[in-house]
Amino acid sequence: MTVTCLMPGTTEIESFARANMLDTKIGQEKKDDAAMAARIGFDAMIKGEGDVMSGWKNKLQSTIANVTQAGALAEKLATLANQAR
Repeated sequence: MTVTCLMPGTTEIESFARANMLDTKIGQEKKDDAAMAARIGFDAMIKGEGDVMSGWKNKLQSTIANVTQAGALAEKLATLANQAR
């Protein structure tokens, strides 16, 4: 048995409208196609891959996070969280 973890970036789904977030920065930005993210996840699952990311922006952010010091990363995330309010 394998478990595949799909880590999509911001995906175009109805949750933003349901959560009344369409007027937020993340609600207004371009998002990845949900069907494409699902296809990427399904293909990875069939291949037995453990984890997979979709979207170039998501991959870039992950790469930057892996080489950024934890304190600097935490400070940036706190800033982003405060901007979302």
